[in-house]
Amino acid sequence: MENKTDGSPGTPRSVNLVVNGKEVTDVGRPAWREKEVVAAVRPVAEALGATVAWDESAQTMSVVSPPAGSLPPRPWPYRALDPEVVRERGYNECQRLNNCMYGAGAALVLTLREAVGYPWTVFPLEVFLYGAGGVAGLGMICGALNASGLVMSLVMDPTTLPPACFGPIRELVTWYSTTPLPTDKHEAYCRFKKQKATVAGSPLCSMSLFNWGMATMEPIFGDPQRDRCSKLVGDTAAKAAELLNAALLNGR
Repeated sequence: MENKTDGSPGTPRSVNLVVNGKEVTDVGRPAWREKEVVAAVRPVAEALGATVAWDESAQTMSVVSPPAGSLPPRPWPYRALDPEVVRERGYNECQRLNNCMYGAGAALVLTLREAVGYPWTVFPLEVFLYGAGGVAGLGMICGALNASGLVMSLVMDPTTLPPACFGPIRELVTWYSTTPLPTDKHEAYCRFKKQKATVAGSPLCSMSLFNWGMATMEPIFGDPQRDRCSKLVGDTAAKAAELLNAALLNGR
């Protein structure tokens, strides 16, 4: 919380209100007044996942917190994400843990925490750890696809029958399998510049690495490969954000 203006004692001062790391702006001008913050109840409570009800006859407002460990049903709330923010975050998160699934998942979830708040603020990022190296290092589906698909499925309407509700996920898999990756959009911050882009021809981690290794003659385990995979993670998470923006916000 941050004071916006100074005033004389007893004069309300406008402040910022942040709930679980997300600024709440629709609270009817929260104010600092006599050592207390005054703000509307509903936006603050709903940002914490609580429900608010008004009983006119009893002149009573009830605030009910969600049960411990509970999460709302799908679809989860979504707001437009900046693909370039997601791309750089995916690169950095993958670099940090050397985990492709965690990198893509964290890029999307952390950005959604900033854009939406609850329930993304309570989503456990640890669920992405198993998918490194194509599921526990077995070279199966790329972890970046695995994590992106999970996040995408949470915001898609479950009442829409397949394959329509999974359309963006299918588009992402096709894009990954047919697009030269990594892109050149990481040059400002990556460790290895101008790395060769190759086509995986498959959603499999093993094929993506094999094709890149054959084209570059680089070892498939080492710093250049780690940087290459971190870029691919950022690219995949950014593409997932683009597809969700189009599907959910542009009437697709």
